[in-house]
Amino acid sequence: MSSTLRLGLAAAVVVAAALGSVYFLGSRSNSSVGGPGTPAPTVAPSPSAAPSESPAAVQTTRPNWTTFTSPLYGYTVDHPTAFQAAAATEEWPLGEIVGKEEPWVDKFFAAVGQTTFVGIASQQLPAGLAAEAALTAYQEQVTERLCAVPLDAWTDTTVLDAPASRAEFSCGDSPAVEYAWINGDRGWVISGNPDVVELMLESFEYE
Repeated sequence: MSSTLRLGLAAAVVVAAALGSVYFLGSRSNSSVGGPGTPAPTVAPSPSAAPSESPAAVQTTRPNWTTFTSPLYGYTVDHPTAFQAAAATEEWPLGEIVGKEEPWVDKFFAAVGQTTFVGIASQQLPAGLAAEAALTAYQEQVTERLCAVPLDAWTDTTVLDAPASRAEFSCGDSPAVEYAWINGDRGWVISGNPDVVELMLESFEYE
C-alpha cells in the first residue's frame, strides 16, 4: 500500500469516527447488540470498561497514529490517534466471544461517540488441538452469537505467515470484518470496523 493511499485511508477512518458509524460485537448473552438487519443501538461502555489511553501508547512515524502495547497479550499494534484504547484485564476464556464490553478484549473506540470499535483478544489453545481444528471450532462458535458470522463467510488466508481465516459480515446496518488465526499454541482474533482492522493488522507485531 502506497503512503498516499495509507494516509487517505487513515483520514477516512477519522471521518468515519466523526460521523459516528456504529459497529460492535456481542456474546450470546449480550442483549445490547441487534442481530443482522436490526440497527445496532449506541451503548456507552460500562465504567469498568470505559476506554482510556494506554500508558504504553506512543506516537508512531505514521501521522495521526499511535502505538498500543497490550500488557496482557504481549503484542503491539498501531491505531488511529482519534481512537482510545482500553486494555484487557482478564484472560480470554474458552467458549467466550470477542465483544465491546468483555474484560478479556483489548478495545479500541473512536473518541467521538465511542461507537466505532475494534477488538483484539488471544487465548491459550487446549493441548493437542491442531490449528485447523481450532479455527473450525471458532467458526462454529460465532455462528451462534447475535452478530453472527455464517460458516460460508470464512475464507482461508494468513496473518503474519500464520494460518488464518477471514470473514466479512454485518452487525446491524454496519459492515464488519473478522480475522482468526493461530500463532504457536495461541489463538488470536481481531474484529471490527473493516477499514480500521485492515490498517491495524499492517502494524501488528508479537513482542
